[in-house]
Amino acid sequence: MLESTIKSRAAPLICLSLALVTLAAYWSVFQCDFINGDDPSYVTQNPHVQSGLTLSNLRWALSARHSNNWHPLTWVSHMADCELYGLDPAGHHATNLMFHVANAVLIFLLLRRTTGAQWRSAFVAALFALHPLHVESVAWVSERKDVLSTFFWALTIWAYVRYSERPGLARYLLVSVLFVLGLMSKPMLVTLPCLLLLLDFWPLRRAMAKPEIVEQHVEASGEARRTRAVSWRWLVLEKVPLLVLALVASAITLWAQSGTVGAVKAPLWFRLLNALCALVQYMEKMVWPSGLAVLYPYRQDVLLTQLLIAGIVVGGMSYLAIRQATKRPYLFTGWFWFVGTLIPVIGLVQVGVQSMADRYTYVPLIGLFIVIAWGGCELSERWRLWPGVPGFVASLAVAACVPVTVTQLAYWRNSVVLYEHTLQCTTNNYMIEYALGMALSDRGQMEAACQHIEEAIRMAPAYAEPRCQLARILSMQGNAEEAVASFREAIRCDPSLAIARQGLVRELIQQNKLGEAAEGLTAWLRLAPDNWEVADTLGGILTRMGKPGEALSHLNNAARINPTNALVRCHLAMALDQLGRTREGISQYREALKIEPQMVEALNNLAWILAANPNPEVRDGSEAVRLAEQACRLTGYRIPALVGMLGAAYGETGPL
Repeated sequence: MLESTIKSRAAPLICLSLALVTLAAYWSVFQCDFINGDDPSYVTQNPHVQSGLTLSNLRWALSARHSNNWHPLTWVSHMADCELYGLDPAGHHATNLMFHVANAVLIFLLLRRTTGAQWRSAFVAALFALHPLHVESVAWVSERKDVLSTFFWALTIWAYVRYSERPGLARYLLVSVLFVLGLMSKPMLVTLPCLLLLLDFWPLRRAMAKPEIVEQHVEASGEARRTRAVSWRWLVLEKVPLLVLALVASAITLWAQSGTVGAVKAPLWFRLLNALCALVQYMEKMVWPSGLAVLYPYRQDVLLTQLLIAGIVVGGMSYLAIRQATKRPYLFTGWFWFVGTLIPVIGLVQVGVQSMADRYTYVPLIGLFIVIAWGGCELSERWRLWPGVPGFVASLAVAACVPVTVTQLAYWRNSVVLYEHTLQCTTNNYMIEYALGMALSDRGQMEAACQHIEEAIRMAPAYAEPRCQLARILSMQGNAEEAVASFREAIRCDPSLAIARQGLVRELIQQNKLGEAAEGLTAWLRLAPDNWEVADTLGGILTRMGKPGEALSHLNNAARINPTNALVRCHLAMALDQLGRTREGISQYREALKIEPQMVEALNNLAWILAANPNPEVRDGSEAVRLAEQACRLTGYRIPALVGMLGAAYGETGPL
């Protein structure tokens, strides 16, 4: 009894130690900057996130599939960070680290509660907290979805354990609500219902031929945990509502990622082989975490020997886990925990260009850590080793993780350091060549940026986006013709790439080649007939070219698609005025000002029409002066020529 009391009192100390050691190992994360891969779209260039927690932003979070994901709770967490820290990266990293520490403590408490093995649970939690493979999930602000979803994942399992001890509707509803919150943080949690079935087998041991109450002695507390054992049929039926939630989340995810699914055109059989190899590579990196990179390019040249080794390892482990399920249930649960939770991201449905990613191991590796912890203790007992040996070896393993984690964190200091390290660890990585070029151009190192962008183009000639960035750099360097050629080549590679067409039009307008710009917009409009911005821009250019009749149809179309845009109304008014349809033009200016009362362009243009129009039925000197004064106040300076002309013409004067 005394021993169990000591163990129970040790639990808070273990939790505190886990938290302090994790904070110490990850302390340098506060010096890390935002990364130009995903962080701009998630935080630094996302106006919805930066403007914080507002009702309109919450609606956007629920409906958006921005960055090819649907995870509203993750968006809300980023908004909360911007409310608290603004764009100080240290604050955003602090939130990630806080969730990581909480996750490590929750994993310890979960395993301790369900298995009663306090020190083995502590070992698993320590490996989770300090393993270098998990640095990416903590140090990358955009991977908030990993640490946040795992927090709700752990709480869902905790609620499920309580439900298994005393089933009831209220407890099941709590499980469901926490599961939904996890899915709203990252849909990778869709495998959780199946994982709960594994936990039913071990360590909860809920499966029995006949329903009965089973008392399991909990080593850590000295108490008995009462578990209601039921049939497998009931256990499966019990998970059906959770499976339905998982299917709904999967459907939403496929909808959100429709732009990236199938980005790599590989046949199913090849994706299966790549998935097989990835499983073994994750295991290798767990044992020897070297050469960790932010992106591992999708390989098309997997060797036969690699496939054979991967097949033997995965097949052998699966056979062993099934064969030993009764005698060593931890092996069955741990191994299929690892394999099962990786299935959504193993590449069977290929999203993006990566063959694997360190961040995908955040939850799956816990299964292998369980196998190592329980298997190591069993071997120690079989070989009759001195009782202190397992603890000594476990301490060495955890301690060995710390310096590697600290080193890996240093690579996340900024985008340039991270991408240069990734290029050293991988080959033919055109995405990272391009990302490094972007990071260098942000620093103003244009020559170095061009070298990496050109290398990305050489590696992947059909990849259009590097050509756009190269065109922007050429434009900034004054190479206008080369910039136009690069934009045109990007459009040839990907006719639907909006940034290429936008860049080409902008460059042509700067060169005053309005006719070519209009041709480019016309071609773009054929591909995207419902794009009101393209129609509006084309109408505006045609108006500037003195072709208001041609412009009118495009501007009317833009106003039909987006009737509440003030700029569209203003452009439409300008075209109508050029056509001599002044009354209609005035009406459109007034509509623009209803939408945006402080729109200086509409105020100024309408004032001139009302002042200078020869038609006495249109002229309105007093309103013209009022509008002109309002435009002056909004721009922060006086326009004496305009106001003087109005006053002289109509005898109207007014203070500015």
